[in-house]
Amino acid sequence: PREVVHYVYFASLSGREAFGKEVEADGFAVQDMDAAPGEEYPYGLRITRHDPVVMDHIHGVTGQLFAQALMHEGVYDGWECVVIGDKLINLPWV
Repeated sequence: PREVVHYVYFASLSGREAFGKEVEADGFAVQDMDAAPGEEYPYGLRITRHDPVVMDHIHGVTGQLFAQALMHEGVYDGWECVVIGDKLINLPWV
């Protein structure tokens, strides 16, 4: 497990706040928030949590965040984390 950062954007400030409260209850930490006036989804949120970065697990996490974001007029934009290990992995889609 390692820190995984997720990015989510919302159409309204109230949607962002409600989502933030929900994910904090699931163990996520709200790292920062920003606003980009004039954008379709101007209210950004960066959240983090320590999770295993294995496909079955991370797909479950991102699927849940995607669904929660939609319930609050938001869009899930993706995740990132540091690479750990000294082996080079050949991925079939790269």
